[in-house]
Amino acid sequence: MAEFEKLVTDVQIARRELKNIRQECVKQKANLKSEIAKIKEFLSKSPIKEKDTFSSIKKVDPNFYMTPVGFISSCFKTKNGIPRQPSLCLAAKGTLTIEKRIFSNPEHSLIGLKEFSHIWILFVFHENGSHTAVKAKVHPPRLNGTSVGVFSTRSPHRPCPIGLSLTKLDKIEGSTLFLSGIDLLDGTPVLDIKPYIPLYDIPLNLKETLREETDCFFSLHFSTRKQ
Repeated sequence: MAEFEKLVTDVQIARRELKNIRQECVKQKANLKSEIAKIKEFLSKSPIKEKDTFSSIKKVDPNFYMTPVGFISSCFKTKNGIPRQPSLCLAAKGTLTIEKRIFSNPEHSLIGLKEFSHIWILFVFHENGSHTAVKAKVHPPRLNGTSVGVFSTRSPHRPCPIGLSLTKLDKIEGSTLFLSGIDLLDGTPVLDIKPYIPLYDIPLNLKETLREETDCFFSLHFSTRKQ
């Protein structure tokens, strides 16, 4: 009899424990649902962005607006006759005056530049015409009709019509640079100028192309005598 009563007591205790376990399961299930709901709400407000290697590029404005620092005053008033490269016509003269709207004291921006014999001029091919028909391949005159990629040439017809010219710096007077050996059209907008430094600008182990012949230099003198 005593064993039977003990068995009944054990069964009652087991039932109470099972009830407690069920209640705890229901409680934990409710807590889990609540946490899942919080996570979903958080994710909806702050969605996880997929890794994008071009995300920094997408944030950049594709259009850059630049103001020229000055404009070239050149002996070349039309595109016809302009040397295809700088320094081919050493007698070709021009000037560049730094605009006052760039600096309140534009002459200050040229301090120290007279110590260099040559300068790089970054400019815009402003007389290219329409920029909507730029081609990926071009036919440089010196390659006898061979088609090559535009970025392997110095063609002025480029997606971004920017040119780079190395000119001789004759002197500086105030905010005006006097140049020679230029290949720039009169009125050319100049974006920037930098000193030519042989130590940095002449790389070691140059790889020269064999497809182009060496330029022949001729002396050219402009006569002031009227015809």
